[in-house]
Amino acid sequence: MKSVKNTFPEYRRLLIWVAGILLLYTLIGFFLLPWLTERQLLKTLNKRLGIEATVEKIHFNPYTFEVTIDMLHLANEQDEPLAAWDRLYLNLQPLQLLQLKLRIDEITFDAPELHFRRYSTSDNTLTRLTDRWKATTKDEVVVENMEQEEASRQDEPLFVLEIGEFNYSNGEITYRDDVPATRFETILKPIDIHLDHFSTAAGQMASKDLVIALENDSRLSLNGNIVFSPLQFSGQVNLQNFSLQTPYRYLQAQLPFELKQGRLGLAFAYDIDLVDTANVELSEITLDLSGFSLHQPGESAALLQSGVLKAKNGYFIFPDNQLSIGDVVLNDFKLAASQNSVGELNWLQLFEPLLSGNTDGEPIEGEVQQLQLNIANIEVVNTELTLEDQTPAIPANLTLMLSAEMQDFSLSDDQQMPFKTNISLASGGVITVQGLLQLFPALAVQVDTDIEQMSLLPVQPYLSEFAYIEMVSGKIDSIASFTIDQQEPLGIQGNLTLSTLQLDNQLLEEKLLGIDTLAVNSFDFSLAGQRTAISEIVIDALYSRVLINENGETNLALLMKDPPKTENIDADMRGAGDATGYEFALGRVKINNASSRFTDQNLPIVFDAQMQNLNGEISGFSTRSKQPVDIALEGQVDEYGMVVIEGAINPRNVTDQTVINLAFSNLDLPAMSPYTVKFAGRRIAEGKGDIDLSYEIVESELTASNNIVIRDIRLGERVESPDAMDLPLDLTVGLLKNSDGVIELNIPVSGNVNDPQFAMGPVIRGAIGNALKNIVTAPFRFLGSLIGLGNDDEAIDEIRFRAGRADLAPPEQEKLHKLVEALSQRPQLTLQIPAPFDEAADGQRLRVTAVETRIESRLDDTESTQQRDEKRQQVLEDLYRQAGLSPDLQTLQQEFSASAEGEEQTEPQRDMLAYNAALKERLIEAEPVTVDQLQSLAEQRQQTVVAFIKQSAELNDDQLQTTDNFSTKVDDGWLSMKFDLDTL
Repeated sequence: MKSVKNTFPEYRRLLIWVAGILLLYTLIGFFLLPWLTERQLLKTLNKRLGIEATVEKIHFNPYTFEVTIDMLHLANEQDEPLAAWDRLYLNLQPLQLLQLKLRIDEITFDAPELHFRRYSTSDNTLTRLTDRWKATTKDEVVVENMEQEEASRQDEPLFVLEIGEFNYSNGEITYRDDVPATRFETILKPIDIHLDHFSTAAGQMASKDLVIALENDSRLSLNGNIVFSPLQFSGQVNLQNFSLQTPYRYLQAQLPFELKQGRLGLAFAYDIDLVDTANVELSEITLDLSGFSLHQPGESAALLQSGVLKAKNGYFIFPDNQLSIGDVVLNDFKLAASQNSVGELNWLQLFEPLLSGNTDGEPIEGEVQQLQLNIANIEVVNTELTLEDQTPAIPANLTLMLSAEMQDFSLSDDQQMPFKTNISLASGGVITVQGLLQLFPALAVQVDTDIEQMSLLPVQPYLSEFAYIEMVSGKIDSIASFTIDQQEPLGIQGNLTLSTLQLDNQLLEEKLLGIDTLAVNSFDFSLAGQRTAISEIVIDALYSRVLINENGETNLALLMKDPPKTENIDADMRGAGDATGYEFALGRVKINNASSRFTDQNLPIVFDAQMQNLNGEISGFSTRSKQPVDIALEGQVDEYGMVVIEGAINPRNVTDQTVINLAFSNLDLPAMSPYTVKFAGRRIAEGKGDIDLSYEIVESELTASNNIVIRDIRLGERVESPDAMDLPLDLTVGLLKNSDGVIELNIPVSGNVNDPQFAMGPVIRGAIGNALKNIVTAPFRFLGSLIGLGNDDEAIDEIRFRAGRADLAPPEQEKLHKLVEALSQRPQLTLQIPAPFDEAADGQRLRVTAVETRIESRLDDTESTQQRDEKRQQVLEDLYRQAGLSPDLQTLQQEFSASAEGEEQTEPQRDMLAYNAALKERLIEAEPVTVDQLQSLAEQRQQTVVAFIKQSAELNDDQLQTTDNFSTKVDDGWLSMKFDLDTL
């Protein structure tokens, strides 16, 4: 055996060659190759891509095949950074190539940096590098490479790539986008990626682990397994505390809202299989959205803020497009919705551009299968919703707290989803809604609602649009069920109660309307059946205030504002009013303890009356029936008065068939003084009254009877009123009041209610005024009517006397009997008996009577043997001489003496009768008559009438009053005594 010493020389050359080769291999591997690599790398990057590159050191261990590149920095020609790392480490296993495997035991990137910039929609960092690379490549090389790439795609890969471990630690990606109106820039760091046992061999599984730190303390982590052939992924994704400001900053130019804050948490397990078709399965999906602050551009108030949205136990399958979620909970959100002055809703303004995609109804090419969504439970907790309507002049605001839950939510057909909602209104009230909801194939809703003490105060801004009325209080309670489906577009059944309603007059600062409760019991509405039915309406303690001011304007008219322009609405309503066949039925309306206050200031004295304790009911009504509605109401007027309202009305055609009777009894007449002052200038001191008003309308023709009964009326003092009729009211009352102290009037009224000139109030007032004027202007005709005398009968307002006489002729006695009979029925009237005389006629008759009286008295003293004419001549001549009249008797005698014709001269013959008559005439002419004599005659006539009336004993002495003497004229030999009337 050879010794080592002898053997070494034999292999010396071999050892030297081996040592030399090893040395050369070492030198090339450790020094030359890194130097050449660095040089070629920098040169190629600069020449082909225009990249300025720097490398601190490239290290290659030719024995372990470990490569290290330290401190690489890449920048473009504008000196903008493109990429960098602190250290790249590769551990290659070239011996594996013998097994057709390209294996790398380890790849490690330490602190890598990538910079990506998007300059325009078609220009970015990568496109610029690609374009530069293509521009520096020869065409034939490009074609050759393309052919080789095509061939390689068709052939199976020659080597299997294996990576034992891949580490990407403390990485950083800078992204900058100049396309948006506001430049977007974000930095993702640190980024940590770990991959184990990666292989392109079929069925080989690798594990992966990815962690990316995002802006604002966000974090994305991904872990799981990957199979490259066939391509399959599985694992877990967890996005923590992701700031929604990051995507918002990028998309804000395209978004119609401002997102000031918001956080997203998302976690799910995934299983992706891309063997033949894409199959994606996501499970254990958990979503967490919180800290929202969503604003309308330019508005400080948030549309959506606070709150947390949580979804858990989600499951998604693609391409089946099935999404199932176990629970979705929305908690403590605050939403604000508003409608501006032109009726635009802020939320629709925000999202309408986003929702206006494909609306032409045509299918989109490549459209995926419709989403099948199922959510086991949806819950909304303590969500605050603020609503504002700026269309009224005073914006309307409503704030409510919403809590709701729904089970089995689904977009599938015929899926009924039970739900329950509870709404608490800040203004007062709670609304509870529960039932079933179906979305497809057609909307169907079946719900029960319960409204408790819901305040009506939020309607004030809308009320203020139309009237100066303040909603002081008012609440609604209701229990109802709603039905919506294909057969019934809208059906409602239930009960509704309005309580503690009070409306105030803002102009007068007083109560206008009040209702303790208004109950609508058992209402049933069907849109499909065009039917509304109400069992009954019960109104408790209704109060109304009616006032007429000094100008004759009612408070209701003054409260109304000019209505807003609603031409289109009015047109729609007119069109709706033309619809036929709609059925409305009402069982009854019951009124309990209603009251009203009426004040009329358009009078010299303010009139104020109270109606209270009004009770009764209005019977049923149906549009399918011709049966009129019966009315029966009874109430109290002021302290002791009473009103009863009865009748029947056909609401479908009031002017065709209506009967109304209003009976007021025991009314306090002094309270009516303001009206008697206005129209007659007198107060009423005492009295009671009953008024029965009966109105019947048949085919638009009104027949009305107004029966008025007044008891124990006593007029008060006079009050000046410019509108008062010139009526002797005392006389009017006396004429109307019967022996029992009662006045009864019946004032009929008729007319056509469709006549635009017809107005009930003025017609009634005119009829009463005309009746009173007729009575006052012809009081004796009215008295005559009491005993049956007509207009054609002889008037009883006067009697006649012969000139110079005071006795009653029989026809005049009959007149007095009738007058006394009539006056006996009006004990409040007094008969004014005058004392008339005619100075000429009565004076002449008094002279004749005086002369004849003296003549007759002297005839008794003459001789009885003489003829009467001779006696009269003797008496007349004596009286003529005593009176000292002229001419003398001899002259008169010659005037009435003459000789007989044909006879000789004899003593003249005297015409005795003519002579006596001439003497008497001259005596009468000379007879003096004094005023006292005339007045005495007038008084005798007056007393004759008084005595005649007293003989009947039908009138008391107080009813007979004598008046002063007065001079009148005789007509056709008769002198008229015209009576007058007055009151006690």
